[in-house]
Amino acid sequence: MTRIRISVCLLSLLAASALRADKTVEVGQTGNFFSPSVVDVVPGEMVTWNFHSTHTTTSDTATGPEVWDSGILSSGTFSHTFTTPGSYPYYCVLHSVPGGTGMNGVVNVVASGPTPTPTRTPTRTPTRTPTRTPTITPAAGTPTPSALTFNTLTPCRVVDTRNPVGSAGGPALQAGMTRVFTIAGQCGIPPGARAVAFNLTVAQPTAPGYITLYPAGSAQPLASTLNYQSGQIRANNAVAPLGAGGALAVFCGQGAGSTHLLIDVTGYFD
Repeated sequence: MTRIRISVCLLSLLAASALRADKTVEVGQTGNFFSPSVVDVVPGEMVTWNFHSTHTTTSDTATGPEVWDSGILSSGTFSHTFTTPGSYPYYCVLHSVPGGTGMNGVVNVVASGPTPTPTRTPTRTPTRTPTRTPTITPAAGTPTPSALTFNTLTPCRVVDTRNPVGSAGGPALQAGMTRVFTIAGQCGIPPGARAVAFNLTVAQPTAPGYITLYPAGSAQPLASTLNYQSGQIRANNAVAPLGAGGALAVFCGQGAGSTHLLIDVTGYFD
């Protein structure tokens, strides 16, 4: 009897897994596009974005039942499980805007349920009458996002908190605090730069934690830029958009203590 019950449970789990139809979206595989740009799932299914170049997948809205933000990624994947029926548009923060016509996509979450069997009813075949196809004129004032251009730089240090106290120097980052650094105007980065590529390094952390970089003046994203353990020296390459005044916000996600931060820029987008 026990074996029969175990077998029934196992078959039920396998059947439930087989009914899932998770979707994958290719990001930047052939240009600044999500492919496919529209996917349909039912509650409980997952969408995985597979990154081939530098982009984000970010929900148009920062509030509501389905909110996500991958942060800027150049490779790897980001996944989100959808639970609430509805239509959820999203975009790449580097190549479009919410509700834009550039690098945008939509996830439709359709309530699951039995599919009715249609009853065939004989109908007369209508006679097709040719009609002229109207020319659609884009609405005036609709922005058309353009792709950004990457410009390389000789690696140059713009932040080092080990230096004396200053706007790009000390003191060390404190646990749970956010500090803003102005990046534009340094190391050949022009005032109009939209994003920067950089190498981020933490040194002498007094506790485990993480660093999150994001545009100054924007909401802090969920994804971290660099994770580390106490006493480690760790580095990571990343790309981040610049906020108001060409500045980056840096959050120190430690439970206590502090860490030093070094940022070396290698290029910028404009």
